[in-house]
Amino acid sequence: MSDMRQEQTAPATRCCNEQSRSGGVAQSGPENIKLRSALLSEIATHIKTRNCTQSETARQLGISQPRISDLMRGKVHMFTLDTLVKIAAASGLDVEVRLSAKPAVN
Repeated sequence: MSDMRQEQTAPATRCCNEQSRSGGVAQSGPENIKLRSALLSEIATHIKTRNCTQSETARQLGISQPRISDLMRGKVHMFTLDTLVKIAAASGLDVEVRLSAKPAVN
């Protein structure tokens, strides 16, 4: 698996890059952050149960040890949903998506 490291860019540039990568939809809205946080948390919990070093885990997942460190430290802003889904799959986790209608606001 290729290295899933994201480029570190200035905030204004990163926002524009996120929008262009996601078809014009910014990845910083509350729903997106909530999903990324939940996914990151589940991945970190799964990794902890392996009892491997970060270096061993990184090698197994095909990413760098600093990226594993970022994940384990909860740095959700460093990961896109797409990247987290790829890491989850590489970790042997199944990812399911469930959608529901929001209640109507009167």
